[in-house]
Formats: sequence, C-alpha cells, structure tokens
Amino acid sequence: TSTSISTQLGDILNQFALQQHLTVSILSLGVIGLLVIALATIGLVAAFVAEQRRDSIKLLRGRGASGAQIIGAQLVEGLVLGLPAAIVGFFIATLIVPSRTSSYSLYAAIGIVVMTTLLLVFAVLPLARRGLGALERSDVPERRVSVRRLAIDIFVVILAVLGVYLLRRRGLAGDNASAKIGGFDPYLAAVPVLLGLATGLIVMRLYRLPMRILAWNASFRSDLVPFLGFRRVARQSAAAGIPLLVILLSIAISVFSSVMMHSIQVGQVNTAWRTVGADYLVSSTSTSGFSRDFTLTKVPGVEATASGYLQQNVLVSANQPLYGTVNLLGIDTTGYQKVANHTPVDPHFSAAMLSQPTGEGIGTAQNPIPAIVSSSWVTQSAPKTGVNFSIAFGKATVSFKIVEIRSQFQGLQEGSPFVVVPLKSLQAAIPPDDADPTLMYLRAPASAKQAINASIDAQFEPVTLQSRADDYNSVHDSPLIAGAARGFEIGIALAAAYSALAVMIALALTSRARIRDLTYLRTLGLSNRQVLNLTITEQSPPVVIALVVGTGLGVAVAKLIKPGLDLTAFTGPNIPVPLVINWLTITLLVIAIVFAVAAAIGIVTASAQRANVSGVLRIGDE
Repeated sequence: TSTSISTQLGDILNQFALQQHLTVSILSLGVIGLLVIALATIGLVAAFVAEQRRDSIKLLRGRGASGAQIIGAQLVEGLVLGLPAAIVGFFIATLIVPSRTSSYSLYAAIGIVVMTTLLLVFAVLPLARRGLGALERSDVPERRVSVRRLAIDIFVVILAVLGVYLLRRRGLAGDNASAKIGGFDPYLAAVPVLLGLATGLIVMRLYRLPMRILAWNASFRSDLVPFLGFRRVARQSAAAGIPLLVILLSIAISVFSSVMMHSIQVGQVNTAWRTVGADYLVSSTSTSGFSRDFTLTKVPGVEATASGYLQQNVLVSANQPLYGTVNLLGIDTTGYQKVANHTPVDPHFSAAMLSQPTGEGIGTAQNPIPAIVSSSWVTQSAPKTGVNFSIAFGKATVSFKIVEIRSQFQGLQEGSPFVVVPLKSLQAAIPPDDADPTLMYLRAPASAKQAINASIDAQFEPVTLQSRADDYNSVHDSPLIAGAARGFEIGIALAAAYSALAVMIALALTSRARIRDLTYLRTLGLSNRQVLNLTITEQSPPVVIALVVGTGLGVAVAKLIKPGLDLTAFTGPNIPVPLVINWLTITLLVIAIVFAVAAAIGIVTASAQRANVSGVLRIGDE
C-alpha cells in the first residue's frame, strides 16, 4: 500500500559540486597570483611610459601647465586606452571559454581598467609634482626608507604569516559563509601572493647590503667594470627594485603551479596503481572463488599473473582477549613480485615473505606464518616486528608473526588495518577450500584488454575486470580535473611570459640613463666588450636573486600550504597525494628567463654601442 522512490542522483550531484568547489579553490591560488603579476607588469609599463614622457612633461610644466592638469590628462588617457582593451579582452575570453557568462568576469574587466588607469596616474604623479629643476635630473636621489613604507612592509609580512597559519589550520575554503555555498576565502587564496610579496619586500630591503660589500671589494681592483656595476646596483632607488619583485613573484607562481600540476599528475598515476594493484585485477563474483581450471596465463599479451585471496573483517587476537577486525589478503608473493616489478606498486617483499613456508605445523605458535601488518594496528600500542598474533578460520586458529610494518598496501582500503600473508602458507594452514583465490593480478599492456575479456567470456567465469589504465583515464580525462591541469599549464606559461616581459621593461625603463652613462664612459676609453660586461654585471645580481629566491619560495609555499589543500578530488578518494617537484619544468623555466635576460642585455648593449657620442655630449648646451 506504500510506494517509495530512491535515487543516488543527489549524491552524484553533491560529489560533482564538491569537486567543482575544490577545483575553483585550487585554481584561485594561481589566478590571484597571475592577476597581481599582471598588474605589477602594467605598473612597470606605466613607469616606462612616464619616463619616456619626461621631456614632454617638462615642456608642458615650463609653459605653465599645473600638476593637476597633467594628472587629469593622464587619467583621461588611461580610460581611453583601458576601456577598449577591457571590452575586447572580455569578449575574446567569452568566445574562448565555452561557459555561461558570469558577472564576476565583468567586474574583473572593470577592475582591471580602474587599476590600469590608477597605475598610469601614479607613474606620472612624481613627475607632475616635482619641481622644474628636479625634472632635469634623470636619476632620483636615494632617500632613506620612510616610516610609513616600513610600516606597510611589516603589515604585509604579518598578513602573509597569519594567512599561512589560517590556511594550514582551516583549509582553503575556511569556515566563513562562502565556504557553505561553494565559494572560497579570498584572503586565504591570496596567501601565496602575500608570501611572495613579503619575501620580495624583505629581499628588496636586504639585497643592497651584499651589493655594497661587493662594490667595496671590487674597488681594490684595477679594472672599473665590477666596481661600477655593483655600485650602480647598490645605489638604485626603491622603485628600481620593483622589477626584481615582479620577476620573483612570477618565478614563485610558476614554480608553485608546476608543483601543484605535477603532484596531481603523479597522484593520478599512483592512485590508479594503488587502487588496482596491477595493470589488471580480476575479481571473482562467486562466493566460492575462481573455478579450478580458470586461467589467463595463455592470453596474448599477459606477461605474468598472481593469485590472491581477500577476506574482510576477520578477528585478530593474541590468545585472549580479541583485539579487533582487519582485512586479510593472502597473495602469491612470488607471482605478484613479477607482476608488479619495477612499477609504482612494487611490493619489495622480504625473503621471509617470498619463501612462503609450508608443510607440517605451519600456522602454529611454533611455526607462525610471516605477515605484513598495517601501522594503524588494532591494538592501542603500535605493532612491533617479531610479535605473534592469531586469526580464527572457523574452528582452526592460525598463528602469524609480524615481519614488516607498512602504512598502506595496494588494493586495500587506506586507513583500515590489514594483514598481508603468503597465500600458499595460508592454504596449507587452514582447511581445504577455505582460501580459494578470489583475485587475480595481471601484468599486461592496455592493448591486451580485449583479449583478456574474450578469454573470460570463453571460460564463462563470473568475474569483474578492472583496468588500471581505465581508472587513470576516468580521472585524468574528466572535465574538471583536465580543466584544472590545463589551468596550471596556462598559469606556468603566463607567469614565465610576465617574467621575461618584466626583465625587458626593467632594462628599457633605465635605458636612457644607462646609455647616457655608458656613452660618457666610452669617451674615457671604455671598450665595447667592457660595455657588455658592465651591463651584465649590473643586471645579473637582481635576476639571479629573483631566480633563486623565487624558485625556493614556490616550493616552500607549496609545502607550507599543503595541509590546507585537498588534492584527492583530482586523484581519487582516500589516498593521500604527496607533493612532487618537477625539476625539469623548473629548469626549463629558469633557462627561458636567462635567455630573455640575455636578449634584453644584448639589445641594450647594441643600443649603447650605436649611440651618437657627440649628441650625448651636447645635452644641456642646446
């Protein structure tokens, strides 16, 4: 008289919503970093534009233009340049990304226009407010650090340290209201950027001291190039250190994205191996296990096989009282060693496990069966090697001896107590037919799946076939996970591009003063080779510091915030994902930055060598 309907659709949708929330949260770490780097690069461009307009601003000020008029003109120009670019970028992004239009995209475009305009205004502000006499100078005199600037730096450092603590304690979503509706905490998502800013500010304050020491040491040399190069670096203004900060942030975000992406990729591979335990896992659906004549050893492509017997929730005791239940896996250790040899799940069985003792008295207290047990054992105290325990199989009680302790074993549930024993020894100790194999591990390529299925169908065996490659593809190719990996790849490429762009803009920003000084030195006998060496000496320290500190910072940020990140949504449930550093990607990134620096130095050196000496010397006489 009653009707009920049940469905798992709600659970599926909730799982997808959770994975979507985690994807957005993880990608927000890189996106916020890229946004800050982009704005910092725009700030460098604005500074370059302001430097190029020094003469025109000087002319306008000399003809009576006020500072407010110059700032107003820059404000209008910033809006005229920013609005069309933002509109075009918004529509291009809408066309490239096949998704529903979000109001956040429009807000982001408006925010970028506002920030770009403000950066252009702030870049011109010092020139608009400076006196006419000061405008004649190309170099801004070095000033002591103001208390306000120092307070801001300390505040950024405190925010970064506090953010790391909260992120490790509460996770990326935090415990605010946005986490309950699938959002994320913007402050916690900005922790990597805050750490980068804090580290960059500290480096900007400290790196001049070693430069001054190097300049002092080089002053005792007979040649001019090292002393002059280190001296120029040591006497740079605070604004001149902004390119170092941008490069450092770009490298740190690139390395962080690389670590996250590679960790997810390696985690997907390891999760597939640990879930299946081999290339293929054949599980019997019959309560009695496989039939006696069932075999897959002759299937084309199958290189090795190993039998297994799995029984869940068996009682473990050491005489009395009972301890608790474990998952028992009896496995053909010799065969499985061949199946999993040189794979991520290579068991590396000890000699005691490979010997598989059988015969009279096996499984008794005098001749216990060797066993591998989990570190999360059923007793209150941790398990110890050499200790015996017992498991009851019907009326028979079998004794085992702990020979090894592991935190996990492939194919067994993560976090649950388990016992792994040699299958032949177990079969010799308990009544016949009580441990018939229920599992079969296969070593075979992905192309052998069709032949394996055909052999199973031909033998009419009630089994299920699980493929490691299929498990990996189902996770790796899912839209959200593949989109996250693609997002990290794009982030690495964009951060690297910003790093190269920041290097070139930094050199172009001071190119006028540098070419003028190098031209003066050429009149004193400075050779073309010395011009090149001087440029290298001047530009190498900030870039090297940014590369070293940025790389270390990217790795450190990933390790610091790892406890607050849940990467299992990208790899598989209940299996921890360790951080894996891809040094190849990091090395290629560093090489790309070095090539960009070399190209920029070559352009500046060539410009200095082609400069008209007489034209430079006549400056001020017109």
